[in-house]
Amino acid sequence: MSRVFDDYNDLLFPVRTVPVFAELRQDDPSSLRPVPGQKAIVDCTNDRVISVVSSEYQLVTNREALDYAHECCKALFPEVPATSWRVRQAHAPKSRGHCHMDVMHASAEFGFEWKVSGQDPEHFAPFVRVTNSYNRTRRLGFNIGFLRMICENGMILPSTSIRFSFNHNTRRIGDRIRFEVSKKPYQSLRNDFLDFLRPLRRCAIGPAYFRPIALLALAVRAPRKPSDKEKNAWDSFIGKVDSLGRTYAKEVGENAYALLNVVSDIASRPTEAGLLRREQHSLQRAAGAWLPSFSKNCAEESFDPEGYIQELAKAASRPKPAAGPAQASGWQF
Repeated sequence: MSRVFDDYNDLLFPVRTVPVFAELRQDDPSSLRPVPGQKAIVDCTNDRVISVVSSEYQLVTNREALDYAHECCKALFPEVPATSWRVRQAHAPKSRGHCHMDVMHASAEFGFEWKVSGQDPEHFAPFVRVTNSYNRTRRLGFNIGFLRMICENGMILPSTSIRFSFNHNTRRIGDRIRFEVSKKPYQSLRNDFLDFLRPLRRCAIGPAYFRPIALLALAVRAPRKPSDKEKNAWDSFIGKVDSLGRTYAKEVGENAYALLNVVSDIASRPTEAGLLRREQHSLQRAAGAWLPSFSKNCAEESFDPEGYIQELAKAASRPKPAAGPAQASGWQF
């Protein structure tokens, strides 16, 4: 389970690589021999072995990854001073084997407005998320997302996102990381995001549909054969979702934009919502992946929430290619 680190510097701890040895004869230290092609990554603060990797593995520290994220920001926004970028949020599991750090402009005014006739303007801001790991579970990668400033609901748009991702097994990885990005791709991404938002205010959806669509959008399923503790946690989570639905319907109306905020709120605060086994990063990517097709459906005059739920459930129950036997869907609304 990932958690928010109040001080991102806690993730910038020193690491080193050391040889891996095998004891060829039990209880005989003199029989230790190096293991060819292997090395261990060690946390220097407590001498804990984080992972064992191949000798070709190119270690990138979290500090270096954060430096690269600032380079990414400079490449995307060359007119903005480098000193203007700050780490807004950092997530990592207790083991600190991998992490996600969000870099954002220091000023809340940096970003753009979405204006709808007769409505108060909404303010959004971009952020760059850097992902790094010491246990081979995550590639070094960079994604751009958008944050609704009033509530800090965020999402990443994988289908249109500008990404920079690098394999740790690439030789001299530092020489390969270059952010040669013009301003146009970001502008295009921002315009795509606004295009996705435009149909949502005009699309009427009652709060009764918020919960089933939100659960399907984020692939959240009820636990099978839950213990009493799990059932209570699930009931609490469902209560949270319904409460969010009422809050956003009151704030922005009974429409698709309110539903989007329910989805992005759950994705941005999974621990508060009770999603103990889901990371914010994966949920925000799921929200971003769902938004384009949802927006397209909302733009159709014949949009039917009940039919849309059935289509989502059907797609979710469809077995994935090269996967094992299909499982029962487990959807409970």
